Amino acid sequence: MEQKKIEVILELEYVTGIFRKDFNNQGVFTVGVPLVDKDAAIQKIDSEIADLYTECFQENSHGAALWFDKKKAHSIKGRLQVLTDQLKARLDAINDGSFVVIDHASEDIARL
Repeated sequence: MEQKKIEVILELEYVTGIFRKDFNNQGVFTVGVPLVDKDAAIQKIDSEIADLYTECFQENSHGAALWFDKKKAHSIKGRLQVLTDQLKARLDAINDGSFVVIDHASEDIARL
């Protein structure tokens, strides 16, 4: 019987980066796949994406608690896609068959 694969979901997330993450029992954000959570190259790319995307938001601005700057987002669209492609390539390289990548991030980026 084949073991069920863990879904690694990519989507743009404010503050937390490109992965859909949950808190583990130590209160740390995790993807839930040790190969992914511990890979230094993946963590570096995820952090860069989180920083770039989070720059598109301003707290208590333009009459909103959290305002999204569409012009800023459009200006970083190309860089976000390059980083997402690098991330997917790295995920493919380390995938031992225990997880499957679901990419919603590229759709999110295309809409920026």
